Amino acid sequence: MKTPCEVVIWHLLPRIRALLAKELMRLGFSQREVGRRLGITPAAVSQYISEKRAGGKGFDPEIMQAIEELAKDIAAE
Repeated sequence: MKTPCEVVIWHLLPRIRALLAKELMRLGFSQREVGRRLGITPAAVSQYISEKRAGGKGFDPEIMQAIEELAKDIAAE
């Protein structure tokens, strides 16, 4: 059985990164810039966008709204 920390690290955080990457791309940023702003490689961004990494369900609308707001904050630096 996985501990709660393992679940967060292996599933929750990557899914949030994937959603942030998608939202930043939707806002017009390149994969390179998204990677720079999230502290990940452009290749990782590509995998998040194509759902090769961290695919799956979204979150409740309230959490999705928070992710969208976070992406806007990241975009504004």
